[in-house]
Amino acid sequence: MSNSRPSRKYIILEPLLLAIMMVIGITIGYKINDTEDDFSLITRLDEQAVPIGRIEEVLRFVENKYVDSIDVDQVENKLIEGILQDLDPHSIYIPPSDLTEVNRQMSGKFKGIGIETLLIQDTFHISYVIENGPASKAGLEVGMQILAINDSIVSGKEMVYEELRALISQEEEITLSATANNSKKEFKLSPQEFATNAAENHFKIDKKTGYIYLERFTSKSYNDFMKALETLVQENKLENLIIDLRDNPGGYLPETSKILSQLFKERDRLLLYTEGEKSEKLEYKTTGKCFFDIGNIAVLINEGSASGSEILAGAIQDWDRGVIVGSRSFGKGLVQEQYELDNGGAIRLTVAKYYTPSGRLIQKAYKGVDYDYSAEADNRFYNGDKYRPGMSQDSSSSDYKTMILKRSVHGGGGVEPDVYAIDDKSTTSQEYLELRAEMEENLFKSLLDSGLNSFDISNENQIDALKEKTKFLLNQAGKPAYLFKKYEVQMDQDIEILLAKWTQSKKAAKKVESGFDPVIDAAMKALQDKGKLSRFVYLSPNEF
Repeated sequence: MSNSRPSRKYIILEPLLLAIMMVIGITIGYKINDTEDDFSLITRLDEQAVPIGRIEEVLRFVENKYVDSIDVDQVENKLIEGILQDLDPHSIYIPPSDLTEVNRQMSGKFKGIGIETLLIQDTFHISYVIENGPASKAGLEVGMQILAINDSIVSGKEMVYEELRALISQEEEITLSATANNSKKEFKLSPQEFATNAAENHFKIDKKTGYIYLERFTSKSYNDFMKALETLVQENKLENLIIDLRDNPGGYLPETSKILSQLFKERDRLLLYTEGEKSEKLEYKTTGKCFFDIGNIAVLINEGSASGSEILAGAIQDWDRGVIVGSRSFGKGLVQEQYELDNGGAIRLTVAKYYTPSGRLIQKAYKGVDYDYSAEADNRFYNGDKYRPGMSQDSSSSDYKTMILKRSVHGGGGVEPDVYAIDDKSTTSQEYLELRAEMEENLFKSLLDSGLNSFDISNENQIDALKEKTKFLLNQAGKPAYLFKKYEVQMDQDIEILLAKWTQSKKAAKKVESGFDPVIDAAMKALQDKGKLSRFVYLSPNEF
């Protein structure tokens, strides 16, 4: 009889052979499943994504069982918005109906025929015509009254600006009826996309000082900024540059970085870095390739300066490169990326935080706080900035040191200016805003009555006559005389600014406005005082 017991050699090798067979089997299994239709992987993901399953389950019950009819899309939108709002204040949902316009604005574009209007009584008057736009090319002029758009009458009926804008921008071609010299004319117009110039308002304040108002950081702000800078630089040197970022809400981060790089001669200087739990640290540094020689810099900020504006101001301050003038910035240090959704909408999701060169996080606190996050900046403007609500929990109130002069700077709650300079708060009061709206309408009527084409912005007598006539019309309309005295200075300034815009250009109006601006005045004084400037800016010995 043969021996049925396995040999000792087999007993020793059996576990090894089984292990090898298991490895081969697993490998073959993965190869078989490594296809585009990997249902096993989908199943695993679905099983793990319990919250998504619950949300869909609730929506199905609501849609099929709820007592009343509902708009499921609207419920889904509110659900998405609620989820994102609970994460942080800057993660948002963009519905399909809004995405095109949002993307257009981020790219620095708008659609229209190139006019601005004033609604006086029940009639829209053209108050501004953009050069080389469809309206300008068709012959529309300031002062004309719009009667109808296609078959829709817009004169003599109650209508708001948004309704007029919708009539103009939704069609590929429109017929606009307007009055000109008491006669009716029709104009054929095709609305087009306008690429806004983020740095349109730029000029020389004096022979040594250039000024650029940067409205926001669009996808072409760097090019806009460089073109403006080129017009200001003479003989490849600009002694002083004022960059106005007041009410600039930010925008594209790469555009901010490219503009910053032009303000430093040195190569590989850290401008900012971004980092998140699910995103690697990413550093932005100077290229060392400056096209123009720029001397001293002043950056203007206020409560409306956010994100990209704070990145620029923070880097300038951390490197002691310039003086920051104005009031404390908004306090947004979160970086968003936009992701398209299958329904045609998108989410803008916070993916990282940005830090200034000294390591500061500018973001103000938004969780577990005892104040209204969205209203905090406005409240700060009206109530003063004696304390720092909104200090970020990540940065606390600890002092950070600037890179060269080792000055103390704060993290969290925005960028603090080196020199505080505040606009007159009374000019933003509801009382004055209502007075100004009526003043603007009556001033425009007075300008048309006196003869738009014969008006000379340099003629002080003509300006004074329009001021008096406007105040007379306001008084006739029931505005009390004490208001004219209370806001006399601001009214006179605003009248000069508006007249410059209507008869010349927006840039001309901004230049007139700069002459009345206390923040620009404070920046000029800081730039001219080398002793004061040296407290905030690193100056080489030959600059004193």
